[in-house]
Amino acid sequence: MIKKFLCLILLVAAISSSGCASSLSDVNKVIFITSVLVDVGDDNEPKIYFEGFRPLRTSSIDKKEDRVIFIFSGKTVSEVIDSLNTTASNKPNFSHNKVVLFSKRAAEMGLARYTDLFARDQEHLLRSYVAIYEGNPVDLFNAKLPGDTFLGLYIYDLFRYYNLKSGKLLDIRVRDLFNGRYEYNGTSVVPILMSIKHIEKIPLVGGAAALQDFKLVAVLPENDVSYYSIFQDIDQMSIYTIDNPMSPGNSLSLQVVKSRFKTKVIYNGTNIILIKKVELDVTLREAQDSITLTFDQQEQIKQLLTQKLKADCERFFDKYKAQSVDIFNLEEMFRRKYPREKVINPIGKSLLDLSIDINLEGSGHYQSFR
Repeated sequence: MIKKFLCLILLVAAISSSGCASSLSDVNKVIFITSVLVDVGDDNEPKIYFEGFRPLRTSSIDKKEDRVIFIFSGKTVSEVIDSLNTTASNKPNFSHNKVVLFSKRAAEMGLARYTDLFARDQEHLLRSYVAIYEGNPVDLFNAKLPGDTFLGLYIYDLFRYYNLKSGKLLDIRVRDLFNGRYEYNGTSVVPILMSIKHIEKIPLVGGAAALQDFKLVAVLPENDVSYYSIFQDIDQMSIYTIDNPMSPGNSLSLQVVKSRFKTKVIYNGTNIILIKKVELDVTLREAQDSITLTFDQQEQIKQLLTQKLKADCERFFDKYKAQSVDIFNLEEMFRRKYPREKVINPIGKSLLDLSIDINLEGSGHYQSFR
């Protein structure tokens, strides 16, 4: 009986080890794609850059990967990927792709020609980050990245961690890009990345791009992204700088730690009024001179920040209203609330009613240097 039991255990172990060996062998035959960049060639056909890695066949305990770059052109994205499948020595796998980038030229021509496959093919992830790249794709894939060998992993970490500390980078995935297109105004806003040559061409945040029906219609400077976040009810840790009322010529930096928003639209028969109430909890991040916050000084700081944000948000709203670029979801809210009203170009008939309330937390004192 014991011999039969031992034979059964050995048989199960042999089958399991055979399965593991087969799985490891299969993994060694796959190229895992980590980033994709869609560009447009001189013939106006898609030119796509693929970055991936393949595990090196090694008996060493240390895991090693071989970075590979592919560049293919074709009449359609499907044709390009077919070229990749037939040319690469290993089978490409997109299930681990971290980011889908589009060149600025592709965005200017319209992304509708290049995005359909990403929605239809189940292997492509809708949760991958998406951005517009402004620069030469060759420079991007040749960038000397600190720490990470792979561009896709570097950008993935940039979005995850930088997004937590700044109000200047939007968390936009492929699914958000498609959802924006099917709203009433068909507008999406995605981050822009650019390479700076004097710092080894490392990709950095460079504002955001407004896409209408998948076509670039406006570029938001980096400072405007934090105001866009306010209009989109995005809770981010933005930093704002005002004059130091207690020390002329110096400044104070205040960081948002919590945001609360209330938004609604009202139609009075002539204008569409966007009513927005914003409440921000902020803390003193830096003072360019020693500061002791009395109650009156706190009220003065709150008043200065309120005035600055209100003026900047109104300027931001008027700027894109004048361009008829609805990045405020105003038409979406209006059509849902007033489905029977026939208003042409709702953003052009809109008015902003904005109120901002600031809560200043903490104090200007140091606690200890121990």
